[in-house]
Amino acid sequence: MTRARAFLVVAALVVVAGLAGCGSDSSNGAPSDCTKIVNGKVTLVARNLQWNTDCLEGSPGKIAFTVKLEDDGVKHDLQVYGQGINQQTPLTAGPATLHLDVTLSKPGRYHFACTIHAQMEGDLFIDPASS
Repeated sequence: MTRARAFLVVAALVVVAGLAGCGSDSSNGAPSDCTKIVNGKVTLVARNLQWNTDCLEGSPGKIAFTVKLEDDGVKHDLQVYGQGINQQTPLTAGPATLHLDVTLSKPGRYHFACTIHAQMEGDLFIDPASS
């Protein structure tokens, strides 16, 4: 019985170690299904109290965010933060379109969110190799 338990423990550790590497295809840790920021521009859509994506991936430099608020009368904003960056748009009722330019020079993980709706958040991965 002791050998069987030891085998099960070792097998479980092998499975856990194998799964630890799943979910990321890039050197910066971004999942393979992240929305790519193309030519430094990205559009986020706020609809039904959620963003159209919860993961963005781009290259270092200026990123021009276009934020489309599609919920009638519902207020939203966009905050981009992390690694010393903290910028946001004004809180605005939809329908409306907002713009925010943010320069993200350091590779790594940043975050974006609507400051008044906790479920509206996501990760932004900056990787020099993603261009």
